[in-house]
Amino acid sequence: MQSLGYVATGGTDGVLKVLKLAPNTYPRGSSGPTNLSVNQNLDGHSGTVQVASWNEVYQKLTTSDSNGLIIVWLTQRDSWYEEMINNRNKSVVVDMAWSHNGTRIAIAYEDGQVIVGSVDGNRLWSKDITGNLAAVCVRFFDSLITYVQEVKGLTQLFHRDGVYPGRINEAIRTR
Repeated sequence: MQSLGYVATGGTDGVLKVLKLAPNTYPRGSSGPTNLSVNQNLDGHSGTVQVASWNEVYQKLTTSDSNGLIIVWLTQRDSWYEEMINNRNKSVVVDMAWSHNGTRIAIAYEDGQVIVGSVDGNRLWSKDITGNLAAVCVRFFDSLITYVQEVKGLTQLFHRDGVYPGRINEAIRTR
């Protein structure tokens, strides 16, 4: 929850920290001390933490490591807790993104698997895409659209229910 001052940082051997910067009460342009109101180690990963995605609406953090383990964390009164764990045991996550309203998450695995799930942990749909994946993006227009970027630069589109309407033969910017 970047909007509330949280920062997540990951590293090797499962290191994951969540920090919260205290509000700056000093006048603009002056230098005052930087205080952390939260500095918490989150235990659960054993590999290198590689991907993190914030859900601002539901106040969650989703992280993934080099072993393919995904953990969803939630906060209650500035303390973070493990809510859910998932591991396909087949591939690592290359990217994941929450929808703007926080109700869906799209997860892209290196081996071509794409999974879209709900905020309560249910799988809504999944697709096996031939080729290595590089990124995933979830956006709303008339309906939910999931963009899946392949390493070779092609972009595939999927509607909210997983229907495949087509491909764009160029890379798009996902962030």
